[in-house]
Amino acid sequence: MTYQSANQRRNTDQKPKGPRWLKEMNRDWLQASWEEQRLQFILRYIVVTLCLVYFNFFFHYASPWLKLTTLNLLFCVYYLWNSLMVWHAYHVPRHALRFRLTMWVDLVFVSIAVLSDPFVVPLTLLIYVMIVLGNGMRYGLRSFAEALIGSFISGMVALTLRYNTSFTDVSGGVIFLNIFGGITAVYAYFLMRRLEVSRLHLEQTSRLDPLTGLLNRAALFSDARQILERVDEGYAGIALLFVDMDRFKLVNDNHGHAAGDQVLTVLADILRKVTRRGDLAARYGGDEFIVVLREAVQEHAERVKVRIQEVFDEWVAKRHYDVSLSIGIALSPEQGTTLESLLHHADQHLYRQKQGLAE
Repeated sequence: MTYQSANQRRNTDQKPKGPRWLKEMNRDWLQASWEEQRLQFILRYIVVTLCLVYFNFFFHYASPWLKLTTLNLLFCVYYLWNSLMVWHAYHVPRHALRFRLTMWVDLVFVSIAVLSDPFVVPLTLLIYVMIVLGNGMRYGLRSFAEALIGSFISGMVALTLRYNTSFTDVSGGVIFLNIFGGITAVYAYFLMRRLEVSRLHLEQTSRLDPLTGLLNRAALFSDARQILERVDEGYAGIALLFVDMDRFKLVNDNHGHAAGDQVLTVLADILRKVTRRGDLAARYGGDEFIVVLREAVQEHAERVKVRIQEVFDEWVAKRHYDVSLSIGIALSPEQGTTLESLLHHADQHLYRQKQGLAE
């Protein structure tokens, strides 16, 4: 196992651990890097500092809920809490429970500020917007929905107490404030959901080869590097198959480009069928394809290779296409732990096969 520096560990994707509910939570929330979180922590320091200045120097504080000394003490506690979370995030950058806990602590402290704000329309209400946008932009749609619901509930509770001093004497205006606030929250969620669906669709299509529907070259390099990092961390080996067509140009020349496209899409379908969930199949370029098999050894890679060639040869024979496959194999960690080194070894293996055919 290779040694990793602290910076490398902070930026390496962590495999979700723990019970199933925690793994599902992690998959939805583990998106923000340490750099993004650092910016969020700095913003928290700025906001709480502004709150201290705001409540202590800009008006005569006279809230019936909390004394100024108590409010200042709570802000100091928040300073300490944020510092503790900074320390934890530096050492464990991706931790779903911390993400959620810090968000709810933020909501509690903002609600206290709103409750103590003397103005008819509390200026501190704007901090809810920062919480919703900050969590929505960093941690995805589920985080956005939770931050939106949490902000709405805590904000309505704080405003109801401000304007009525208790829940037993709620005016009609406060009731409609809650109704309109709820409608606004629901509408904002559906707008965000629509934007998120569009973003995911655009992201997914940008990762796929338009003809075959397999991963394109850029997506292959991105996803394969994440898989190969786990080999360094002690996970099982990886096998890479470099699939290249022999005499593919003759199909285009003799049968037309539509037939050539059909050959490419059929091979792509074969690669999809022989790969397991978690494996990668990609179009590397032209008539070259790459398959990355997780937790695979030489024997498994050879079986997959033979299966691909058998099914493909059977299909082209029925159509009398003079085309075949050459497949080179490279194994990690034996022949390298980077995609570039595996491609190099697989290409060499492929070249030796083609030389054998030529002889």
